[in-house]
Amino acid sequence: MKQCDVHDSSNTQIVHNFDVNEINKYFAEMGSDIDTNNDLMRFFQNNRQNEFIDQFKFVAVTEEEVKAEMNKIKSKAVGKDEISIDMIKTVSPFAIESITYLINESLKERKFPQAWKESIVRPLPKTTGPNCVENMRPISIVPTISKILEKLVINQMNDFINAHTLLPKLQSGFRKNHSTCTALTNLFSDLIDSKDKGKHSTLVMLDYSKAFDSMDHDMLTAKMHFYGFSDDVTEWIRSYLKDRLQVTRLGSETSEALARQRGVPQGSCLGPVLYTLYTADFPGCVKHCTAHQYADDTQLLLSYEPELMRDAFSQINADLQNISKWSADNGLKLNSEKCSVLHTAPTDLVQTLKSCGVSISLDGTSLAVCDKVKTLGVVLDKSLTFTDHVTHASQQALGRLRGLYRFRSLLPEAAKLQLVQSLILSVFYYCFPAYGNSLSRVDLGRVQKLQNSALRFVFCLKRSDHITPYRGAVKLLPMESVCRMLTCCMTHRVLMSREPDYLCERLSSRDEVSQRGTRHGGRLHFPRVNLELGRKSYSYFGPWLYNELPDSLKTMSPAYFKSKLKELLLD
Repeated sequence: MKQCDVHDSSNTQIVHNFDVNEINKYFAEMGSDIDTNNDLMRFFQNNRQNEFIDQFKFVAVTEEEVKAEMNKIKSKAVGKDEISIDMIKTVSPFAIESITYLINESLKERKFPQAWKESIVRPLPKTTGPNCVENMRPISIVPTISKILEKLVINQMNDFINAHTLLPKLQSGFRKNHSTCTALTNLFSDLIDSKDKGKHSTLVMLDYSKAFDSMDHDMLTAKMHFYGFSDDVTEWIRSYLKDRLQVTRLGSETSEALARQRGVPQGSCLGPVLYTLYTADFPGCVKHCTAHQYADDTQLLLSYEPELMRDAFSQINADLQNISKWSADNGLKLNSEKCSVLHTAPTDLVQTLKSCGVSISLDGTSLAVCDKVKTLGVVLDKSLTFTDHVTHASQQALGRLRGLYRFRSLLPEAAKLQLVQSLILSVFYYCFPAYGNSLSRVDLGRVQKLQNSALRFVFCLKRSDHITPYRGAVKLLPMESVCRMLTCCMTHRVLMSREPDYLCERLSSRDEVSQRGTRHGGRLHFPRVNLELGRKSYSYFGPWLYNELPDSLKTMSPAYFKSKLKELLLD
């Protein structure tokens, strides 16, 4: 038996003494030991959600559509056929007709080409320094030509999905105009709005084990039939999923090929869309809480009056019981050991209930109560201050900055500035509109100090040197202004696209909420707040910041809007 070690740029030794074929076998068989509810599957197979809508069918694609999707692919990853996107683009003037023909034949004959179903799996560590295969995520590198076909299929499916509102409103994963930033902005606003009204909130972080790899193919196609996809489409989807071959590659070692039994390939274009369809009926089992979702990341939120805390816990537990049954019926496994709970209520109240035997539990196991949780990459604390996130992000950014200092005198200023933007400041830019407007002056000062340190690295400055002229020379905004710019850009995109719905609902004009017309009727309405905390909710600061902008900016396209707004803030 040949043994190998896996190495990664961010982790030294990751997996020790594992046979590459054993790893591939584990990945290929993930989720195959979990059954689904056959009665539920038959229900989806024999019924339709809406008998009066036209069934979705594929239509032939044009050469122009194929070219457009081909040009959108930026990844340089090469699949098992060793054909890169650059090679396809190079020969496309001569081969576009043949490529289009193959794609249309696949849709017409309801078959996905077998050669395009062979993947190379690269294990990606889920944790720092994982020492077992269970802590690795299988990322599939599919043939480039497969990506083109998948993207064309997604375009047609998304038109149908959006037209008939098949996905839950609060599912933000892999949808146009939705992102982790919009999802967290909405979640944090719900928490802050509730606290401003004197309510407590409980947030339950659900963790699914290998969700993408556990999807049952027959259950998926049954649900697609229920939602209105034609038999031709479900047959093509079945062909796309069945008998997919994969090899696992670790350094120079490559395993033997095995057929994947369940799930969708992580790394494919179509897989995430199929997962959101598979779980589209999830909110139906949640009766009391609000389910915020980003793909398989799910948070249950319930806000309640302080005196109703015991009743709220009972309602949350009832929803968790329903979710546990829904998960078992659909072949998905909840990991209760990794599920956690965060309360914005005082700790002594929670402890009092716990001493009386009242807690949040899943399948008979009390879930861990945390003072802070990490959701979609942002650390949320029970006081909603985001101080812990600033600490976490500062440590990460400072560690990277220290690593760059050895090259301080070797690199030109332009290169150092680019590195600082992409490696250091980007740590704070991620989801900045969701948490940045809620920071205290002290925490904003900490973020600004990191930017100052980064600029001292770029220009080789001393601690006593003033930063402002150098920041102005490279047209870099202070961090508070960056947060304002990104927030206004997000608000502008929401107003222009009218998506996502959950943020659009927070952006009403004054005419829409007022009984009479006013001379400021076109401006956005922001609610009255009871506490200073209420001003840190997007419901308040989103409209307030946008109203401060000149009207001339508000009719521009999102891309032009950002550049003009930055000029305005720099001035």
